[in-house]
Amino acid sequence: MGKYLKLAYPPRNVVQQKTGKELWVPLHAALKTSLETWEGSPYVRTQKGVAYTPMQFRAAWTRMMNDTPAGRIRQEGFTFHGLRASSCEKLYEAGCSGEEISSITGMSAAMIRRYLRFANQKRLARAAVRRLEGGERPANCQRPNWKTRPFLETASY
Repeated sequence: MGKYLKLAYPPRNVVQQKTGKELWVPLHAALKTSLETWEGSPYVRTQKGVAYTPMQFRAAWTRMMNDTPAGRIRQEGFTFHGLRASSCEKLYEAGCSGEEISSITGMSAAMIRRYLRFANQKRLARAAVRRLEGGERPANCQRPNWKTRPFLETASY
């Protein structure tokens, strides 16, 4: 595994297929730790041991999704393209700025905004359910006086 790890870490430049943009991408520490335990190559290879072309990989992926039990992930709504939006959401939830998200994904600010359009709503909804389940309120949250302060006037959206 060591020879492959040297290829993937330390950080390296990658070229986006769609835009041709070159990005310097550091490897997440947890991924590095995981890669160190792998036997063989971390890269997806054909049965002949050579790297897939994008078209070959797409065809192999489609066959696997159509012909094996792994295809259930597609039926459950998971797609490769969905990983783009998920990565933006995870970075945003971790506190990354739009510029930080752009620097590691190579996406434009407009595309990041598009992918994050529901992220804040999800975060707020999760927080609301946690409060309901645990009865917790943030320290700065005061119970509104429903008689004197209508709800919509005090809510910030």
